[in-house]
Amino acid sequence: MDGATSICNETEGWLIKGLMLQRASLATALSNANQARAPRQVSLDAQLDFLNAALRSDMAVARAQIEDLRTPVARRALLLRSVETLQVSLQTRRHSPSEVAQAFGLLRRLSATLDGSAPGRARGCGNFVLFVPAEEDHLLGPQMLADRLTAEGWDVTMITGQDPRDVLQEVSTAATCALGISVGYDRNLLGMADFILDARMESVNSKLEVLLGGGAFTAPLEQYAFLGADRIFLDAGAASRHLRQRQDPLPAEKRL
Repeated sequence: MDGATSICNETEGWLIKGLMLQRASLATALSNANQARAPRQVSLDAQLDFLNAALRSDMAVARAQIEDLRTPVARRALLLRSVETLQVSLQTRRHSPSEVAQAFGLLRRLSATLDGSAPGRARGCGNFVLFVPAEEDHLLGPQMLADRLTAEGWDVTMITGQDPRDVLQEVSTAATCALGISVGYDRNLLGMADFILDARMESVNSKLEVLLGGGAFTAPLEQYAFLGADRIFLDAGAASRHLRQRQDPLPAEKRL
């Protein structure tokens, strides 16, 4: 089994587990409300329209559709049925893991608004920017990390092969809590310290966390202290675990 296949299998396994846990959480909430049969109250057309919006990552449409339902029970029922459908889509390969991860992330964010919480993100920030510099060809790992974080409820902006000034523009206008930079080649470390300093200066978040990772880094990681990053990771899984441990929630989005 090659590295790419291993990453895909690990991500898909994690996604299956996440869908199962979310399904159980929604089912428990419905059961506690004595509405275990509630999914039948949502029409098939409404379910399909909502799920298609989620698969397109169209938050505005998905939010409008779920707000059209009058009760929290009906809204949770729609979320539950959508999670169940995503499970089947993943198992039957009707949709790719990346598509399912994008849709699941949207469903988790909507579910969090029902509970008045947004787990896993830093207070006052809603965006994780992931930058892969030009001339890098290792997009699979960063894309898997982006998919995984999206499914966990993060708002992920992935910028690949573009002018670094695009990254500075993003962090200067969006509430970015963390900037991840994936570097596969040593040559792209040239000027990295200055770029990180510029990103901190431009960011609207005075506590911007800068994370580095990729094939250009090897142990001991202390040798890269001069770059000025907050943390360096040797694999995407470690970066994902670190970001999941951020405990201060975002101010809740407008509650449903």
